Amino acid sequence: MADTRPIVVGVHGSERSAAALRWAAREAEARQVGLRVVMAWQSRAGLAGPGPFVTHAPQSPRFVRLTHRMRLVRMVRECVGEASSVDISVELVEGKPVDVLVQESAGAHMLVLGRPASRRGIRGLLGSTVSACVDRAHCPVVVAPDAAEGEVDGREAVEPAEPMCAAQGACAE
Repeated sequence: MADTRPIVVGVHGSERSAAALRWAAREAEARQVGLRVVMAWQSRAGLAGPGPFVTHAPQSPRFVRLTHRMRLVRMVRECVGEASSVDISVELVEGKPVDVLVQESAGAHMLVLGRPASRRGIRGLLGSTVSACVDRAHCPVVVAPDAAEGEVDGREAVEPAEPMCAAQGACAE
């Protein structure tokens, strides 16, 4: 029986997470499974009395949530387009990124994340979010290459970029 669980990709708006989204969309199409695009967000409103206290509207949790939702939808449209044959669901989930991604991994074929920007020390090799997801995820974790397959900085590459498989069997079919 074929595995029909979706590929989950965590994004946050960076070019590296956009590269992960493009890689995950191609992988979902190749495996003929759905794609679940997840962005975690946290309210920064302080509590003062019975409800959140904000100094002006752009800091309100509602405004922040709507802003993140618009960024997420725009990112999916730009990276995947509307011509994709993949069944795509887009989720904006309030919570800490690691907690949200680990929870989403429970029903996933694999969890795809972008490569972190800094690579200092052992933890820096994968980044704190990726490292925590590798430790706690319920499925294989793939760290996607920075460039689109077959491209380097928008130019055709000699060999396609390969993912870095952070969990055993993550890239096995």
